Amino acid sequence: MLNKKIEDLEMTMRVLNCLKQENIDTVEDLVKKTKGEMLRIPNFGYCSLNEVTSILEDMNLKLNMSDEDISKHEPPATIEENGNSRTIKNDLNYDILKVAKEAFIKSHRRIIYKTDWTPEEVKDFFNDHQSVLNTYRQSLNELFYN
Repeated sequence: MLNKKIEDLEMTMRVLNCLKQENIDTVEDLVKKTKGEMLRIPNFGYCSLNEVTSILEDMNLKLNMSDEDISKHEPPATIEENGNSRTIKNDLNYDILKVAKEAFIKSHRRIIYKTDWTPEEVKDFFNDHQSVLNTYRQSLNELFYN
């Protein structure tokens, strides 16, 4: 999540361009900045700050994070159960949950910002949701039953 490129976040081009101009390329680069540093970026005002803050909150992150706070958001390492030959891949579990959460957030934003829906768009939206749920179900089955 912290290595995610800011281009992959759903933000306006204005905010994205401001961040790129300041060489903020990843989420980790972004969370290390303070509100003051952000507001000193040319053409970056309170509306832009609110947009960034909202996106980070959706990811359970915030501005001005310490290295200790950042390390808490790294995926946990793979571990092995006591003498059991079966390995539980916590990092995979973390990735599955992360992908599901990001898909939910993206869908939520799509619902909020979209005002006029055609029947075909509604059908496509629910088909997308079904696809995400099927992928999630398959990943969980592979994680725990294989």
